[in-house]
Amino acid sequence: MTEPIVIELNKTGHFDGVTALNLTRDDFTESGKRYYRKDLSGSAGVIGADLFGLFQPYALKLVGLAGVSHNPQSTVKLVAPYGGGKIRQEFQLSPEVQYLVMSPNDRLVVNTAETTERVQLLLVANEMSEADHVRFAARASFLPPTLGGAANRRRFQLYHAAGEAFAAGSGTWIPTFTFDPASGKLVSTEVVSGSIPCTALSRRGPHESIYVRVRFANITAANGSVTLYDGEQSVGRIFQSGLDPMEWSRVFVMGFDDKLGLTGGPEAGSVAVDIDVVHSLPGEHLSRRWEAAL
Repeated sequence: MTEPIVIELNKTGHFDGVTALNLTRDDFTESGKRYYRKDLSGSAGVIGADLFGLFQPYALKLVGLAGVSHNPQSTVKLVAPYGGGKIRQEFQLSPEVQYLVMSPNDRLVVNTAETTERVQLLLVANEMSEADHVRFAARASFLPPTLGGAANRRRFQLYHAAGEAFAAGSGTWIPTFTFDPASGKLVSTEVVSGSIPCTALSRRGPHESIYVRVRFANITAANGSVTLYDGEQSVGRIFQSGLDPMEWSRVFVMGFDDKLGLTGGPEAGSVAVDIDVVHSLPGEHLSRRWEAAL
């Protein structure tokens, strides 16, 4: 493997995940023949397989990406050129470099939602030789898709400042979340009766399951309840009831078209629900339960 090339993109405003970034190597400021830097101001969000002409589009490439924060709404998707753009891999951007392998004509789809005006995206890339690919494949067989990185965790909070009770229901409620960098949570202040679909808590879609736990703050003692609904039939079942304030629920799995219903009334003043989410690897939610049963 040759020495890696580093690409630094500094953008005013967010990467939108839609607009192709049509640049060539001549558009960059180059340093040391290995470091390429570009300031962006217009719309941008999709990076092609040739990485701005620095690589052959048909070459297999190992690419590392890093962002500026741990905002769970800032993500990168590795998208295939066929089937309407199937997602091969997706992870949350963070200051730590995470790696993926780009196949011929794949593209990178970048979405950011940072609270800063300026956003930086760093790419570190190599073309892979046959030996590099064999080593990567052997290692990846035993590690998560991010080459050993922890599963992405997302923390949500539903906050009712005036103390309105939480009320579950079969109707669908998709909260609008805003990232709070101080707490690292995605926060919603909406007051709506209904249940939250799995897809509102996971950016990977219903084909991958998530582990979830919740806790209520400032509710009446033993008043918290968690209900799971089937999205198609709207059939609900209470998963756990009698939760006290600041008591975490048991961990449960959501996937497919599941919806999460929350019920809890206030003791006095504002009330909140924290929702803790971790993505599971394919099959993990079943294999771990099988191992535990043994």
